[in-house]
Amino acid sequence: MQGKFTTSARAKQEIKDIYQNTVQKHGERQAQIYTDGLKSTLQLLADMPDMGRKCDEIRKGYQRHEYERHIIFYKKRNHDIFIVRILYDAMDAKRHL
Repeated sequence: MQGKFTTSARAKQEIKDIYQNTVQKHGERQAQIYTDGLKSTLQLLADMPDMGRKCDEIRKGYQRHEYERHIIFYKKRNHDIFIVRILYDAMDAKRHL
């Protein structure tokens, strides 16, 4: 059975921003490849929510998983996972969560 995930409004915007930034730097084809991979990773996390690492030192109850140069922060819930933020790996996660 395929897992489910819900994405915060902020995380949805971050996916759009990642796409636009990648288009500007590497072209539309690469942007599509990168964001498709990111979305596949979100589904993988929904299918296997324990795949991420706990990060209580950043925010209690959150887990994290890296995709390329981005870090996906999420929370496990009863019937899905909630994607909170998708941050560039150089960003200060404590400040942005």
